[in-house]
Amino acid sequence: MSLQQHRTIIIPRWIYQAFVRHHIDMTQILNPEVVSKVLSRDDLAEWIYVNDEYQVARHHMSNTVLRSIFPDVVNGMGYIKDRVVSRLSKNENSVIQGEYKCYETINVNDLVLVILDEEFERILTDTESLLDFVRQYLKAHCRVMPIAEVSYLPLHALYIELL
Repeated sequence: MSLQQHRTIIIPRWIYQAFVRHHIDMTQILNPEVVSKVLSRDDLAEWIYVNDEYQVARHHMSNTVLRSIFPDVVNGMGYIKDRVVSRLSKNENSVIQGEYKCYETINVNDLVLVILDEEFERILTDTESLLDFVRQYLKAHCRVMPIAEVSYLPLHALYIELL
């Protein structure tokens, strides 16, 4: 599989939970007919925003597969950015105990699903947590593509920078 064929899909936890609630097989999450039965237009716009625009330390994690599948969804939805960033931002009132990571990586065939919890942004302020996230992200990619190609992913440069 070449880097061009590889697909990274970023999924906010609230979108992932909608798929789980509806018993959607993760191999079907790029099927427009399935997605339209599960997600509202706003949910879909949030999901597309996270894949197209959301960055970790100024590095993109995804390759915008969703926009090509759902090209008409995001027109006129500028308010989506503020909602998504707010949901992924640090919640000052929450208490987090233990090794809670705020993310999960899952491999599904040639997809790498990166599920971001609602407090994901908090790890971006801590170098060790950010490094752990980038390592997990790259490890998930090593399971579906040659290591040489993993080194061309945008977050690989961040990994080198953080070492």
